[in-house]
Amino acid sequence: MKREIVIRAILIFSFIFLFYAILEKMVLQRSLSNNNRDFTTVSVKEKFLNKGKIPLGSEIKGEFLIFNTGKSDLYIEKVNVSCTCTSTTQLNEPIQVGDSTIIIIEYEKLNPGYFFTDVLVQGNFLESPLILSFEGFLVESHLLQN
Repeated sequence: MKREIVIRAILIFSFIFLFYAILEKMVLQRSLSNNNRDFTTVSVKEKFLNKGKIPLGSEIKGEFLIFNTGKSDLYIEKVNVSCTCTSTTQLNEPIQVGDSTIIIIEYEKLNPGYFFTDVLVQGNFLESPLILSFEGFLVESHLLQN
């Protein structure tokens, strides 16, 4: 029963976050057109990272590799996460055509259990916001050995 409530809460929060992303997309596109930046296209090596079972207390990191596949420089304007226990690191410089950048996700959860976060990447690309996902399961070390 408790697990079902948690899953429903995660789903509801994800839908709210997705609605927010769509709204942000409209605002960002209007903003980019005011900045006279050309749109480009991107590709992502993996849009979903599953870290599997991780011992409690371990560092939890994930990397999303984003390629600029278009004809203009790529500008990452904003990166949002759906959980306050998640932080991101990315370059704030233009990514040249044919080049790539890495967005690093760090998850800081202290309690065992399932974790999931959406990462919204916004910029001057047609797919903006790009929705990436990061999940795993924190377990106590002694439970991993069995």
